[in-house]
Amino acid sequence: MTGSNYLPWASQNDIVVAFPQAVSNALNPKGCHDWWGYTGTAYASNWGTQPLTMKRVLDSLQGNALTPNRTELLGSEEVALQHWRNAKMGLKR
Repeated sequence: MTGSNYLPWASQNDIVVAFPQAVSNALNPKGCHDWWGYTGTAYASNWGTQPLTMKRVLDSLQGNALTPNRTELLGSEEVALQHWRNAKMGLKR
């Protein structure tokens, strides 16, 4: 993001800017943020790997309970959502 001028602008406006990083691999040789689906079919949804990671970073910065991850939901959606509700209310799992 060198030369983008995002950081000075963000600083002047009290905005946090995240620069997502991705590792180069055979499916993503330039290490780009997923905008075409190399991480799976949910890449453009709020349950996609990268969007969910960014949401959880924001949850953490705001002091909120972390949004449940997709892996937990694949096991038992109700249990995962209950854990999330409990965490949000400050209860132990």
